[in-house]
Amino acid sequence: MALCRKSRLTAAKRLEWQYKFREYDVSGDNKLDQTELKRILTMGNPTITDAEVAKLFKKVDTNNDGTIDFDEFIDFLHDAASPVQPAPPQVKVAFNDNYKDGMDHGGFVGFCRDCKLLDLQMQQRDADLLFTKVCPRGRQRILYEHFEKLLGSIADRKGIKPAQIHDQILRSRKWTKGTMRSTLSPPRHEDSPMSMSRASSADSAVAEEGGGAVDWEAVERTFAAFCKQGEFMERMEFSKLCEDCWLLDRDFRKADVDIIFSRVMNPKKKIDFEIFKEALQALAERKGQPIWKIQHKVGRSKGPKFLNASVAATARPHGDSDADKNAEAEYDGGEESGWSWCRKSYKAFGGPAGLTGVDFFKMCTECGIFDDTFSKNDADCIFSGRSQRQGVVTFEQFQGVVRDVAKKKGCPVRSIQEAVGWTIGPTFKGTVADSVRLHDDRSAYTGTHARK
Repeated sequence: MALCRKSRLTAAKRLEWQYKFREYDVSGDNKLDQTELKRILTMGNPTITDAEVAKLFKKVDTNNDGTIDFDEFIDFLHDAASPVQPAPPQVKVAFNDNYKDGMDHGGFVGFCRDCKLLDLQMQQRDADLLFTKVCPRGRQRILYEHFEKLLGSIADRKGIKPAQIHDQILRSRKWTKGTMRSTLSPPRHEDSPMSMSRASSADSAVAEEGGGAVDWEAVERTFAAFCKQGEFMERMEFSKLCEDCWLLDRDFRKADVDIIFSRVMNPKKKIDFEIFKEALQALAERKGQPIWKIQHKVGRSKGPKFLNASVAATARPHGDSDADKNAEAEYDGGEESGWSWCRKSYKAFGGPAGLTGVDFFKMCTECGIFDDTFSKNDADCIFSGRSQRQGVVTFEQFQGVVRDVAKKKGCPVRSIQEAVGWTIGPTFKGTVADSVRLHDDRSAYTGTHARK
């Protein structure tokens, strides 16, 4: 039985097609027979034969009742996707083992992350869109037949064959071992049985994932450093901690931080350290990482960072070159980290000839470098000074640009290196046109067009 695509249509578009369907339905029985279908096809192809009409009519009439109803008409027009390539039997067995009751939205996002399907061609927002299109109306879970269609859509999105997606899935250890699970969980409070059992099993969860013994002492010190009110942490402090500890990325944003905090906070909208441990566990599940990695990032933090704080400058006469030299001498960029991750970001944003000024502006915007102390004019001046009127900078010149940016912002060079290194490349936003079967599916062409 074919999946009905009417759930993908907006209400206005569906109503528009209903009006057209009534115009085509000359008999007024809310169905199209072969004669009425031929009348429609001859409008675009007067030379179409009865045999071609009969063949197309049989293809559209999916329930074989001798007529075409409105749903079959819509299915034919909007089902322009390529035929679904069946996945190997191991994929179906693994799907049934991991999602006995069906896969929900969080489970699909976690599946894409664990199988390493997310990249520049296939991002999380693309996964959200694909799941919404395939999931039937009124349901929150998909079955295996929908899952196979999703795999084909992912292959089309990435521009590869579905067989490559199947191989990548089977190579995933989490998939084959049946440990994948939904990242969505119901709301809970600190006194609920789920919360208490979850907090008590935090150590065992780490042991299962091979992260070694759990050490919460360093995490507790970081928790105390970010808490302004002693033993309790508020929403903004939790968000600041996630930002300063580099827990945010393209797949885990501030909106996800707010969702996790809302699920674990007490009635006073605060969390203590025990609830904080539970929040980190939920954060690790949401990111698809073991808890010990999150502990390591949080535990090595020395407290909140205030890089954007404004400091009043000392008044001095204009043109005091000695004061300028003293200010330059007082700046110390600190110890620099490795440049390997910065090189990857440099190649991701720059072209074959190097990094242009436009690329550098886009990098600063997506890395969050622009603020009150560093404007676009400052970026233009620094880039122009290093590019030497060539319009591009090499990677060696880009290292000097990073040091100049850190000096302008008055922060360690290491901070700018981390901000640049943690990005995975530029973000491009665009609109993809909907598919129309009569145009895209060449097997549906008739007459002289079918022989092209």
